[in-house]
This record gives sequence, structure tokens and C-alpha cells, in this order.
Amino acid sequence: PIADEPAQKDAALRGLEAGANLACAFKIVESVRETSDVPVSLVSYLNPIFGYGYKEFFARCAECSIATVFIIDMPYEERTEVSEFAEEFGIGLVSAIYPASSKRLELLADNADGFIYLVPMKATSEEVESMIATIRENTDIPITIAFGAGKPEDAKKVIGSADGLVIGSGVVEFIGAHGSAAEPEIVEYIQKIAKELD
Repeated sequence: PIADEPAQKDAALRGLEAGANLACAFKIVESVRETSDVPVSLVSYLNPIFGYGYKEFFARCAECSIATVFIIDMPYEERTEVSEFAEEFGIGLVSAIYPASSKRLELLADNADGFIYLVPMKATSEEVESMIATIRENTDIPITIAFGAGKPEDAKKVIGSADGLVIGSGVVEFIGAHGSAAEPEIVEYIQKIAKELD
């Protein structure tokens, strides 16, 4: 992993040691589909998808009714390597947007699909709102913002005028600390965040 925080790297190692792979991920989504039609976005690095086979991967996504795929280490300029397969099977390719020039923001927003994953890095709240304004001038698809392992009471401040939060590190930290007993901790954490956003 080249773009993950320590908690996510640890989670990846735990998963690999337990035998996790893309086939496992698809089985999990299939089990979710038995009781829910909530949209699912699959997050991966490119190499596992390459190893699976691009066409086979996106075909399997379609079989599981996966709405979007976010390939963490695929720059926008390289997305044509997989975009034809994503389009063939009706899978959105999520764009990650980091602080950048207005011209770059406009390019990424204008060509975004599914939803936008905004990673503010060290940008101030004012800079993030400026980025969101530029994005909204170029697309009407939802904007989510990285929340990481933030405190629930910070949710409203972080989300600003974005449409949603991406909560990754916070969840895997609970799993790292509590293992298979983490579910109540995770549920309570997410509920607290949701309450802050009400």
C-alpha cells in the first residue's frame, strides 16, 4: 500500500494474513445484496484488479451490483487503461481530488463519475470550501470528503458543504483494537457521527 495511513496498512496486512482477496470482497458484497440494495463502492489498488483481469473484474462488479470502483493509485491520466471495461459494464470510476490548481480541479470534476472523493490533506476549511465551489461549478455529482479517524464531534466541521464523509481509518482502528468484537464499537462510532450531522 502506497497511499494508506498506518491503520489501513495494518488492516491490509491482517486481511492478507487471513487470506482475503478480491474473491472474498465479492462474496461479502453478495451477502450484503441478500438483504440490502444500498450502493456499494469497491476500493482497491490497481495491481489486484490487473491480476484478476480488467474485463473479468468489472464483469464481476456488475454481477454483484457494485456501483462504483475507486482505484487508489490510478492517476486520472491513466484511467483509460480500465475505463472501457468500466463503461462496458456500467461501473462508475471514482475520482480522488487533492488540493490542486483551479484548472486541475475543473478537469477532474468535469470528467468525474459516480462521486468525488475529496482528500483535503493540509488544506484549511476555507481552501476546502473553495475547492468544493470550483468542483460544483463543473459537476453535480456528489462530493465526499475524507474523514479518516476523526472524532464524531468534528464531523459537521469536516463535511462543510460536501455531501458525505468517507470513514476508513476510524473503522479499521476499531477492528485492529477489538478484532471480531469490534462491531458494537463501530456502530456506536458511526451513529455518533450521524447524530452530529443531523
